[in-house]
Amino acid sequence: MATSTPTSTITDPIFGDLIYGYFASHAITDGLSVQLDPKLTREVRLNVPVVLTKAAHDSCVAWDRDEAINDVDARGRDLLLVMRGAAIRAVETNSPQTFTLHRVENRTASGDLSGDENGSPVSLVVGPEYFDGTGAPCLVIGFEGGN
Repeated sequence: MATSTPTSTITDPIFGDLIYGYFASHAITDGLSVQLDPKLTREVRLNVPVVLTKAAHDSCVAWDRDEAINDVDARGRDLLLVMRGAAIRAVETNSPQTFTLHRVENRTASGDLSGDENGSPVSLVVGPEYFDGTGAPCLVIGFEGGN
């Protein structure tokens, strides 16, 4: 169930005080998004939370195979390193930026573990958003065109 929070901390120059908002923190609580480990974001010198839609996380970061060469932290770090330039542009322009990640699929469309070894490119979008009603910033990553 979606949640919203009354707030007057965020003020828009045209519309005034924000009355209700659905923020990244709500999407995390509702299971629609996943926050990357803050330790990983600090490693790549990003000082804001990075949040992925559940679909983007499941496809690009989650890892269920029992292989020592890959894990969730390694995949998360790879994603952060690839998207860092787009994230900087997104913050500078205050608009979403597209980037391409070459990733090995974790699971097939039917939910089975993927046997993919070669990987394939996916287009993702990163943009600045509010993490919560205090106006704290974050970066949100999802698939180009939604999810």
